[in-house]
Amino acid sequence: MDNIREVYSQGLCVGCGTCESACQTSAIQIVKDERKGIYAPQLNNELCNQCGLCLDVCPGLSVDFNELNSKIFGKEPEDVWLGNHIGLYVGHASDAGIRRKSSSGGLVTALLLFALEQGIIDGAVVARMRQDNPLEPEVILARTREELIAARGSKYCPVPTNVRLRDIIDEKGKFAVVGLPCHIHGSRKYELLDKEVIGKRLIYLGLMCSSNATFLGTEYFLKKHGINKSDIERLDYRGEGWLQDYNMVVYLKNGDKRVIPRKGTLFDSSFHRDFAVPRCLLCCDQTCEFADISLGDPRLPDLVGDKLGKSLIITRTPGGEEILQKASSGGAIELTERISVQRFFQGQKISFKRGVNARLTLLKAAGKSVPRYRTQRINQSRSFMDYAGYLYYLPSYYTNKRYLWPLIYPGSVIRGYFQMGIAKLAALKRRIINFR
Repeated sequence: MDNIREVYSQGLCVGCGTCESACQTSAIQIVKDERKGIYAPQLNNELCNQCGLCLDVCPGLSVDFNELNSKIFGKEPEDVWLGNHIGLYVGHASDAGIRRKSSSGGLVTALLLFALEQGIIDGAVVARMRQDNPLEPEVILARTREELIAARGSKYCPVPTNVRLRDIIDEKGKFAVVGLPCHIHGSRKYELLDKEVIGKRLIYLGLMCSSNATFLGTEYFLKKHGINKSDIERLDYRGEGWLQDYNMVVYLKNGDKRVIPRKGTLFDSSFHRDFAVPRCLLCCDQTCEFADISLGDPRLPDLVGDKLGKSLIITRTPGGEEILQKASSGGAIELTERISVQRFFQGQKISFKRGVNARLTLLKAAGKSVPRYRTQRINQSRSFMDYAGYLYYLPSYYTNKRYLWPLIYPGSVIRGYFQMGIAKLAALKRRIINFR
């Protein structure tokens, strides 16, 4: 490959924005591809000097897990699925307002506010929804409490977080970066090539992720519920309680508010199955392994009734553990329990990560380009369930064509019956094993 446009043309771009920040000639700009509903690198051929740096930092093209583990932690992880870690916790923000209005316990917002107020950081790279276009995100270098709070909550749409890495390099101070695994991969790869990035003493707060949705997912969902995009004042992808049907809350310009469960019935369509970003389906890092602190939902049976929300927390570096404990001692957060690895996996199912080998194998067999990984887990076995699970995401390869949207619901019905059949086979298998 000669430049980053080829990465996009082969379907490997994650839209993270690292290439825009890394380009020394400002030849790359991340723009929205309206047709596909994702971000794409736009290349100015007159400015491009073919240095190849954009390819070197691209996490969509390749990620060397072995090298990053060696550079960041000095060792390979003991648990290949969890990654290097120091502590595993469940906790939440102490401020009930922040806790309730955030996606899962408000830990990210609470940690950033504490770090800013204590002078640990001078700002943070975060994403908020645009005021002039509430369906699109904007990435900002937040320096105030108000800016950090405005960025709370999940965004189930593409976000080019790493376009702000160049701003960090040009600014004085220490900064945090909040991102998905792909964002952290790009930042860490950038660190290996540019000492200026390392010199900023970045703190990475990683968000656990099992694929993101295209902008078309939001468009389809709103259209399905009779909401005109031009009538929207503000949109929260997750609101009105934690893990309660994953409610989308839409605030309309006429003052009305719509609360819509995103978690539908068995035969309903969803963001992450029907409108997943295709490249996301090839990611093998669900737990954000190269962050200082990784955070996600603890989907534990004894916690899901908590309507205010909690966070599952992994500290991975000494710096991450130190900030977490300081925030706890300072009263900014509450750590309600320290958990075992076994309890962690009960709260975060990693079937998506385990299934990546099957998805890579199928795409290779179809002659498609796939990312290059160097990690132990790529050699793990592939099960029938891993291959079957890929069928759930097949609509994501055609839902960028709006004229095919009428096929989504019939497809979800077929998928629902298939899912029930698989569940019955699994139950039968367990009975046979128990009988023996």
